[in-house]
Amino acid sequence: MSIKILAQCRCGEVTFTSSAEPVMQLSCHCTDCREATQNDFSNIAFFKMNATEVAGELIPKNYVSDAGNKTQRDACASCGTFMFDTSEGFPGLMGVFSQQIEAPFVSAPQCHVWVQSKLPQTQLSAKRVQYEKGLS
Repeated sequence: MSIKILAQCRCGEVTFTSSAEPVMQLSCHCTDCREATQNDFSNIAFFKMNATEVAGELIPKNYVSDAGNKTQRDACASCGTFMFDTSEGFPGLMGVFSQQIEAPFVSAPQCHVWVQSKLPQTQLSAKRVQYEKGLS
């Protein structure tokens, strides 16, 4: 059985497809993710780049994470929806903001990262591993 995971921005100009399941999913509480998605935290699914295809014009925004890794977040040039996260900390992987991935995909983060930066009102489930900083 072949798999096809699809994601797109709000206007549909940027699309993402993967022929494989994500290798990792997480909830990130860093200030950069919150700024990008305008949410209290971001659920991100990471896919192997060699199993993905992206179409459409993107605008990159570059960051340096608190861990010192260069990170790039890409948004649709037309509607501004943040779609992707690539980082030196996750070589060979492309993160997709889970809210943009179409059903039947189900976001199922395995852990919380950058918990030290979470908003005070955000309640975390004790069922998932929590990292004060990145994965380590």
